[in-house]
Amino acid sequence: MRLFTTILAFSLFSLSLSAQHLLKDIGAGNGNTEVIAFESTENNVSTDSLAVVFRNEGAYNYQIGLLSAAQDSLINAFEVTSYDIGEIKSIHYFKGSFYIFSFHNNSRLLTRYDMSGSVLFTDSRPANNAQEVEFIRIFENSSYLMFFESYNNMSFFLSINASGSLFINYQSNDFVFIQNASLISEKVFFNGNHPTYSEEPYVADGSYGGTFPLKDLKAGLYNSHPGNFTKGPDDLIYFTALSDGSADNGYKVFHTDGTTSGTNLTFNNPSDHPGLYPSSMQFTGAKLIIQSNPRLFAYDKSNNSLVDLFGRDVNILGQIAYSGQVYFVLAEDLGAGVYQIDLWKTNGTIAGTTFIKNLIQQTSFSLGRFWANTQGIFIQIKNNNSVSYPSQVKYFFSDGTAIGTKNLSEQNNQMLSQSTEMAFGIFDDKLIIRDYLPLYGFEILSHGGTGSWQVVRDVNQNIFGSNPGVFFNAGDKVFFMASDNLHGRELWQTDLTSGTVSPLFDWVKFNTHFTDGNSPQQSRTDFAAIEDGFYYVHPIDQQLIKYQVSTNSQSVIRDNVFTMACCSPNAFLQRSLAAFNNGLLFSNESYPFGAEPWYSDGTAGGTIMLTDANASGSSFPAVFTQLNASTSIFVTENPKAFWKTNGTPAGTQMISYYPSDIYFYSDQKPLIRQGKAYLTAVNFSTGNNESWSIGESSAQKLNGEALPILANPAAVVSGNSFFYLGVNANQQTIFELTESDVIQPVVNLPAYGSNLVSINNEIYFCMSDLGETWLYKLAGSSITKVTKIFSSLVYCRMYPLGNSKCLIQFSHFTDTNQNHFVLSDGTDAGTQEIFVHDGNNYMGETFFADNKLFFNYTTESSGSEPWILDISCPNDVIITSLSQESGRYDSGNKIVLNTQVKNKTELNASNKIELNPGTLIPGEKPFKAEIRNCEF
Repeated sequence: MRLFTTILAFSLFSLSLSAQHLLKDIGAGNGNTEVIAFESTENNVSTDSLAVVFRNEGAYNYQIGLLSAAQDSLINAFEVTSYDIGEIKSIHYFKGSFYIFSFHNNSRLLTRYDMSGSVLFTDSRPANNAQEVEFIRIFENSSYLMFFESYNNMSFFLSINASGSLFINYQSNDFVFIQNASLISEKVFFNGNHPTYSEEPYVADGSYGGTFPLKDLKAGLYNSHPGNFTKGPDDLIYFTALSDGSADNGYKVFHTDGTTSGTNLTFNNPSDHPGLYPSSMQFTGAKLIIQSNPRLFAYDKSNNSLVDLFGRDVNILGQIAYSGQVYFVLAEDLGAGVYQIDLWKTNGTIAGTTFIKNLIQQTSFSLGRFWANTQGIFIQIKNNNSVSYPSQVKYFFSDGTAIGTKNLSEQNNQMLSQSTEMAFGIFDDKLIIRDYLPLYGFEILSHGGTGSWQVVRDVNQNIFGSNPGVFFNAGDKVFFMASDNLHGRELWQTDLTSGTVSPLFDWVKFNTHFTDGNSPQQSRTDFAAIEDGFYYVHPIDQQLIKYQVSTNSQSVIRDNVFTMACCSPNAFLQRSLAAFNNGLLFSNESYPFGAEPWYSDGTAGGTIMLTDANASGSSFPAVFTQLNASTSIFVTENPKAFWKTNGTPAGTQMISYYPSDIYFYSDQKPLIRQGKAYLTAVNFSTGNNESWSIGESSAQKLNGEALPILANPAAVVSGNSFFYLGVNANQQTIFELTESDVIQPVVNLPAYGSNLVSINNEIYFCMSDLGETWLYKLAGSSITKVTKIFSSLVYCRMYPLGNSKCLIQFSHFTDTNQNHFVLSDGTDAGTQEIFVHDGNNYMGETFFADNKLFFNYTTESSGSEPWILDISCPNDVIITSLSQESGRYDSGNKIVLNTQVKNKTELNASNKIELNPGTLIPGEKPFKAEIRNCEF
């Protein structure tokens, strides 16, 4: 029975879910563009274009692009692979060539490309690790591309001319982190380490031989630590440094015209104005505003005066000069760890230091960066991440007035992700960032200070899927991990009665790259469901937490819990949390014991290490499995042994050792039967799988065909036997693991069969016969046909729906390009097609609870999203919302439709279907309503 050919998305019901439809279209907008590296607009005199390294979400190759000054195009110049280039750290476009800095084969690699992607030259220098490459800082004047780098305890300043020739202009045998460097008037001013003068101010124009120390501010091997270089209204370069080689008297202000003789103390005397420790300097007119926390000063060179603008301690986050004044941000302590972040401006006088506007109230704050364009200033504010105070990144703009100061992160319904700080800087008088916008996903955005955020180019226009997975149920809810393409991959919940779908947590807050909006966290999050909740380890703060469903509350049990041991063979796959009698068994790496087995009863005091199984290191426990009400088993890798525990140290004992060439799959879910757990291991000596049974007092390897507990298709239970698919004499065979632990072949299959399912304690599967696909039943040592599933040869997947039904899903792309869904109770009369969907789509992870099958289903129109098949056939279904896609809805009594039908929808009710006044059914969009008995 074919129902319809296009299904599109989301509905919520006030009473109950029913039939098959998309549960909720969680994923928002198009796919994401990941920006790997970009050309900074700072210290760059050329602003005709910006180089960008990017790739679409899920893609492998890097795309090298060029953003035009008008921002009307992002040119895809060519692509490179990580195999060829390594880990890209920075990119710069100079004189018609791309220069890419990367870490490759234990070296810093510099590669020059032309516009077609041809390599013009490479320069490789040894580096111990990728982090050292991070120290590269790039500067560009009209003639040279210049950069600093440090590696192997040495520091270098190099330059490249227009023809691509590379020069080493400076090197130091000491490791100097060049952070105090600025490009001013075509020259780079920086703190360099001279073998005779020690750390002193340097100047460079990029030419070979054009790099030299300005002056030894204090004779001998005393560091002056110069920094804060800024240009004054008199065209001199001002900076701060120590004048006597000691920080006891603070820093002094110096100025230079770029020559040794013209580099002098700005103060009248070296002893003037002690106690300065400047972090920033900006000019407002002839006055120099000096940020020296916790004070803000104005220095007047004409009379050598230093004025404290506030006359008290203030918390200054940063400052920038704009339109003849200096703007700065202060944080005022409101108490209880909360701060008010305010924007101020000053003209260098006390009376002219005025408040503009409160920007935000938050905690754990820090200022990101300032930028200025012709319209005003942009401000980035961020804070640090913790459980209580999650990280945020916000952007503001101000034209110097209160009414002209706005929060750009929440403007015109254009909510940014507030989870990334990837900002290019000012380009073509606009701030360029990479962030999220509704409908577009994560892309390159621009803002001129007025108007709204604009997408430079929607590079990835593919539909974004939320990719639901890790389904489990606790209390009256089903939980799963998914991403809405804004908050990262988080835990979502759906109520089993109302159908409401909502996010439960918002863990992921700040991540510089935020690769695809889906999985910014590298380690996975495990859950252990108990009666009214679950345990989990916070993926950022590493806290063991217990969540209670009925009260929607959680409590921190223990800090510093590390379930993923770094060095075990299966560390990433390790199932590290397992429920045990409403408590928790888990692996925890703690000092000085290493990774060992722990137990928690849900309280801090009842969270203990069970045993130090490896006194000289980590035992790496895994596969915690409950055998019965009082005992669980687990395995360790050092020593290689089976263990049992009752949740107490005294009751944690070794059962036996296992061979040294055996490794157990640590992400498996063992089968349990009559007080034994059945596990699958791999024998590294033979390369074969092995099956083991573990009881409270002994463990043994099973003889015969390996039981593929982890395999797909997996083993199923019928009576006291396990049945599974394997190969016998090069022929697919159904095997049985008997009650007495004997493995024996049951029947050889004449054709390729699907996975097995158990319905009413009997074994079923699909298989082809004479070009058709049939449902078969295992009867003793033979097989019998039940009913024809499809008139052509198709590959089926079968999903158990409790003990009485199963879902059969298959695709037929050759002729009809459709996905079919068949419901079966194991009989001919009880097997019928309930759903057809057009397109080359597929099912992912599934989970069955409360007569509902939750599954990950990917369609062309909504992407990978959570869907549901409800076989409970509720009496009343009230449909209050239909958005992009709808589906089939079944009722044992009536269906009430209170919303407009936007796409193809089927309503089946046993008694009545009500279309309330105002319901709009577009004629061009097929709609089906039928009174018939519920098929479920």
